[in-house]
Amino acid sequence: MAAFAGQQPLAPERIPTDTIIPLHSRDDTEQNRKISVEFTMRFDSVLDAEKLAAALWKLLEKPGWKKLGARLRMKENGKLEYHVPASYSKERPPINFTQTKYDMPFSEHQIGALFPDVKDGGDVQTFDVLDSLHVLTQTENSTVVLADWIYTDKAQLGLHVVNFQDATLVTITWLHTLLDAMGRQALLKAWTAVLEGRGGDVPEFWGYDFDPLEKLGALQESEAKAEDHSIGPDSLEREKESPIQTITATQPQRGDGRMIYIPASYMSRLRTSALHDLSTLDPADLTLSFSNTLPPTPFLSDGDILCAWLTRHIATSHPYFSATRPVVLVNVLGMRDVLTTSTDHYDALIPKGVAYIGNATSGIASSFGAGQFLDMPLGHVAARLRKDLVAQGTREAVETSQRAPFHPGRETKKEGDVDTAPAVFVFTNWAKANFFETDFSAVIVGEDVRDEGEGREGVEKGARGKPSYIHVYGTDQRGFHENGMGNVAGKDAKGNYWMGAVMSKEFVGAFDKAVKDGQ
Repeated sequence: MAAFAGQQPLAPERIPTDTIIPLHSRDDTEQNRKISVEFTMRFDSVLDAEKLAAALWKLLEKPGWKKLGARLRMKENGKLEYHVPASYSKERPPINFTQTKYDMPFSEHQIGALFPDVKDGGDVQTFDVLDSLHVLTQTENSTVVLADWIYTDKAQLGLHVVNFQDATLVTITWLHTLLDAMGRQALLKAWTAVLEGRGGDVPEFWGYDFDPLEKLGALQESEAKAEDHSIGPDSLEREKESPIQTITATQPQRGDGRMIYIPASYMSRLRTSALHDLSTLDPADLTLSFSNTLPPTPFLSDGDILCAWLTRHIATSHPYFSATRPVVLVNVLGMRDVLTTSTDHYDALIPKGVAYIGNATSGIASSFGAGQFLDMPLGHVAARLRKDLVAQGTREAVETSQRAPFHPGRETKKEGDVDTAPAVFVFTNWAKANFFETDFSAVIVGEDVRDEGEGREGVEKGARGKPSYIHVYGTDQRGFHENGMGNVAGKDAKGNYWMGAVMSKEFVGAFDKAVKDGQ
């Protein structure tokens, strides 16, 4: 129900047959309420939009999965809750589905022309498409802020499909209260199973009307006694000054985005260089990989290397990363793996093999002293990230961190401390989610999906029906993080990485130059 000018908007009247479910503890947070997400996949084939929507609808009619079509409402006490329709209909669908068609090749559209011409063995490229592409991916009725959900009867998920003569953009939108990256992976895998007629492969939906993470971070009896002696003014002050709590600036700002293309050949050279750097590192600072047949060897993941690489390039173009500032790199940690395994002290909270669609993330903080970060070799930075992830990524460490979670809205910087407050960079790596393996070949228009050869010129065997490009456009009412944010969208079928970065508008030109000169 719309409100008159100057009046508080009103939510639609409650439907008596709706099932009401409170949001989980890690979903209904101030941070998640202020972030809406557009996840866009580009396919170099024409996909049947109606079949995509029908399969997603069918998935959301399954037991448990039905919750994803709920309407979001706010109670009088300020808490959010889901109102799940007894059944879905044309009047109350489980998804907000829209479609646009263009009678032209993608490259001839003004937005398509912004994409780089990537070639095997080419250079790293940065390009400006993050802000531009949402002209195609958003519609007049798109959900963007919390009010778009709670004051309408729109579903949680939006699906917008844009068809060109030779390509398709598939965009899913949601408020961050609904799910995180690995929740998105579970949704895409289940959606694909329904598309391919494998409804029996859709996993059990875990946590429909209960919060599996309710006990996460709860003190054990022995820990509670120790905690009683540790809580006091000093410990509270230490928590207040934790560097990882400076993640978000207090003053909302508008950042500028860049997508970054990392060819497989360049990534190979980058890995060789980073591993070579480890020869000059103290063995105590190495993380070793063990094999039954070979001696232990130093280990770095691609994510470790890419985080170090991206941050170093932002550092060379951004004054916040100065020699007088400490630096804190925060890697977003998906907690599902550690929460599906029991330990001597903790029970598993999520069974293996089920789909947990929600938010289950924490953060891994790596601290560098003033001047240290800019002077360290790339491999040394990556090794520090890896070592901190191993130490802070255990179940025991995660339980401890959840008792004193990040406070994204808190700023520790004091007036006069401009040059010494930590420069904090936030990074998330979605490579593990395998988004580039999303297979929509079952709904390619005008091609025999049983053909295992090349679908058409430019689409390789094994890549048909899979994304050739992925990015996320976030609308964040908090304002972007002042020091910068980055993410790995994933690795495509040719082994090339695609990354995104957001930073202050005035420094993107210097960033582009730093990347170009650093190759």
